[in-house]
Amino acid sequence: MTSVHARLSGKERLAAAVGSTLLAVALLATGLFACCLPITTEMLAPWSEDASDSPYTAEQLQRLARAARDYTVDLRPEGGQAALAKLDAVQAAEALAASEDPAKRDQWTLRAREAAALHNGGAVSSQGEREGAEGAATGQDQGADAAASGSEGATTAAAASRALATVSDRYALDADAISHLDDCNRLITAAALPLGLCAAGAVALGLALGLRGHRRALGWMLALGPAVMAAVLAALALWAAVDFMGFFRAFHGLFFPQGNWTFAIDSLLITMYPTNFWMGMGAVWAVTTLVLSILCLGFGIRLARRRPHTNESD
Repeated sequence: MTSVHARLSGKERLAAAVGSTLLAVALLATGLFACCLPITTEMLAPWSEDASDSPYTAEQLQRLARAARDYTVDLRPEGGQAALAKLDAVQAAEALAASEDPAKRDQWTLRAREAAALHNGGAVSSQGEREGAEGAATGQDQGADAAASGSEGATTAAAASRALATVSDRYALDADAISHLDDCNRLITAAALPLGLCAAGAVALGLALGLRGHRRALGWMLALGPAVMAAVLAALALWAAVDFMGFFRAFHGLFFPQGNWTFAIDSLLITMYPTNFWMGMGAVWAVTTLVLSILCLGFGIRLARRRPHTNESD
């Protein structure tokens, strides 16, 4: 007795193979999409962050993490400088509030408090130091100030953020951190269209097979891709569980070969997104993709095992 797969015609086999590949990519993209949702950052940040050694409170770190997520993931129809101005506004506002918080004041140096005061033009104890901070901010990133020149609030926010970054990357995202977030945004933006096309192609091919009565071919399409994807993800999840830092370094080395993804452990970027945060992101990605893969696999096996109708054309 021949197998179900053997009874598929050549065209059906080709369609099933192409469809299963597109579906596997689409399932992987679905996990990435889940990681990029704002609610994912909002759920993971409180669980992973520790504000004990940070100049910011836990609530402030969560707001900063959300702002950095928006800068990194969202599209930028108004341009990169406009997106940076929004991030600067959050950084400057949170820095000003934290520097005046009695519970966190001992974490702030005099220079850092003076830099934070630039956000509202507040008085500082040394005019010379204030001018120096403003000069450092301008020199560090004149482009951000120029982009925000239409708004005095945005200009002071950019000045405060740049000045804070020159004091220490504990207080604000420095040029290296911003550069890395820009690289992430470019990577996500570049991947969005091809991943979306793969998902659309998988849906279109699946519908075509189903509507034309090629249910067994559709079944193999729904079974093969998810089975391979589930096996690959299970292997990667095991690697991450055994050696997460090794997995993390390999992942970043693959997508960021330029090497600008390492930062001090007490920097704001790492404080917002510590190892536990990325372990949570990996879990969200893996679980989302695995659950959908298992559902597709189960439905595909049922279709592939169905006996063909007498009037069905192969």
